[in-house]
Amino acid sequence: MLLRFNERLIELRKRMNLTQEALANRLDIKRSSVNSWEMGISEPTAKHIVDLAFIFNCSTDYLLSIDNKELVDISSVNEQDKLFILSLIDRLKCDE
Repeated sequence: MLLRFNERLIELRKRMNLTQEALANRLDIKRSSVNSWEMGISEPTAKHIVDLAFIFNCSTDYLLSIDNKELVDISSVNEQDKLFILSLIDRLKCDE
């Protein structure tokens, strides 16, 4: 089941151990705006959605609960290590 945006926002914020105030400061907005988003009263602008995705290191689709896939950036990893990481992921999938 996909989470609604406000639920996903709360989950990601807590995962990073950020308070609403700390997140608001990073976005240069008021804490009440973050609170309003989390309560489902209002929604962020497109710019804030992109900024949130950057802060949480996720895609905008994941943040908006369009897609449930989490992403990991391995672009700075060499090819041999990438293959190793992918093989680990395949093994974990088989254990499910």
